[in-house]
Amino acid sequence: MKHSINHLTTKISNKKLVLAILFIPLIYVFKDASFKEISIFFIGVLLGATLNYFLFGFRTCSNLMLEKGKTIGVRSVLILFGVSTLLFFPLINMGEFNGNQLFGYVQPLSLSIVIGAFAFGIGMQLAGSCTSGTL
Repeated sequence: MKHSINHLTTKISNKKLVLAILFIPLIYVFKDASFKEISIFFIGVLLGATLNYFLFGFRTCSNLMLEKGKTIGVRSVLILFGVSTLLFFPLINMGEFNGNQLFGYVQPLSLSIVIGAFAFGIGMQLAGSCTSGTL
């Protein structure tokens, strides 16, 4: 019993350390950011944490389908894809909505993309890995 408590304490301490290492650079990034940018960032963090808490991710639902035969997660992700497609394709086809021009935008590779990809990889590992790595 003592070994499992020590293991749990170490695991919690490791998570706190990883979170501290990830959030310390944000102090530098946020020093020149506006309130709107900081708010959008934390809304994204809260949405991601919510989706992670409710196990609403492609890896989790595909794993549940393959291991336990529960398809509700896969069905909900497919419904989400379908609804977003039905909403966005007509809007993009219209070219304009509420006076705003709608178009696909592709940005060239930059350092922010590389850093974002690295942060995404860390987040995927903390949240339970990625489907492509699991398969």
